[in-house]
Amino acid sequence: MPFEIFRRPTLKTHNPSTVRHNVGDPYRGCLVVDVPDSRALYWKVEGLMGGIAAAMASIEEVKM
Repeated sequence: MPFEIFRRPTLKTHNPSTVRHNVGDPYRGCLVVDVPDSRALYWKVEGLMGGIAAAMASIEEVKM
């Protein structure tokens, strides 16, 4: 994808009224990337992250 179609990324900072579990010292916020007409890209990234999460979960099961 051409770099020019991406808009500037931002970090959403922690909202104290929201219950979060990952708010320790290394927590920096949630990365937001806004891309016009990004449905297909979103699905690809969602699938990629789902695959990574599933792989990490299976690795953790093996360690136990």
